Amino acid sequence: MQKQKAGWGVHLALFTVNLLYGANYLVAKQVMPKHLDAYTFILLRLSICTVLFWLVGCFFPKQQIQKEDWLRIIGCSLFGMTLNQLLFFKGLSLTSSINASLIMITTPICVLMMSAIILKDRLQTKQVVGVLCGLSGAAMIILSGNPSKTQALQLSSGDLLILLNALSFALYLVIAKPLMAKYHPLTLVKWMFLLATITVLPFLFKGLYQVNLASWDGSIWLSFLYVIIGATFMVYLLNTVALKKATPVLLSTYIYLQPFFAALLAALFGLEMISIQQGIAGIVIIFGVNLVSKSKQSPQKSEDSVKNAENEVLDLG
Repeated sequence: MQKQKAGWGVHLALFTVNLLYGANYLVAKQVMPKHLDAYTFILLRLSICTVLFWLVGCFFPKQQIQKEDWLRIIGCSLFGMTLNQLLFFKGLSLTSSINASLIMITTPICVLMMSAIILKDRLQTKQVVGVLCGLSGAAMIILSGNPSKTQALQLSSGDLLILLNALSFALYLVIAKPLMAKYHPLTLVKWMFLLATITVLPFLFKGLYQVNLASWDGSIWLSFLYVIIGATFMVYLLNTVALKKATPVLLSTYIYLQPFFAALLAALFGLEMISIQQGIAGIVIIFGVNLVSKSKQSPQKSEDSVKNAENEVLDLG
């Protein structure tokens, strides 16, 4: 058995992704739903980022997508962009940031189970313990806030949409992994975003006529640009690059850092103080991520997983 470890560049990319998205819980709420409804926000995110990805793609060699891979790419676009964006932003507009972040930490568990079922990955003790450590640490951070805001979770329609978003994103991570061995990350992400934009455009374009840009001040524009450039363009690009070298389980386990970053940023902006419990929880999360990142996988097992996934996921269509 040869141990495969994600390099420091992969960990830096995943760290940056979750720092950007940890702030997104706070920033997106400044724009939505008062200045932009969830669906119009999604259309603007997808369409603007599609243009950005294709412009950046002009500076990289072009790759031809093989016919047998189009169905998988369409599936990735559906689960990783279209449904992921629709479910998350609509859900976030109907629930609290606390509820959303609490529900989103189920994503690594979903990925772990889907990897076992679809990619035929054998669950390792380190992976299971790491995921559970991350789950515990994230829950500690979220539940360490104002007791009046963190009482027993009562599922609403918004919470249900966030849960479905977690399942959708988990499936995307798993079915996208086999494509990483064949294509450049930018090739994949630009096609996925274009397909997602084409899918939602006929249904969401009417909302553009209701946007009142005259009411936007500087802070709203900055928040909007942050969500577009930081929490969408950079997040998807770095996630796709990282997935080429990392396992779906490792990538999703980093999601546990999002509530930690949200708490840290809230403290930096004077919204709340970081407690000892939150600091300990952050250490527990990092320990869990470290366990998952040290999981072993033989090269032959990885190749067999890709082949099995190509056959089984296509059968879903």
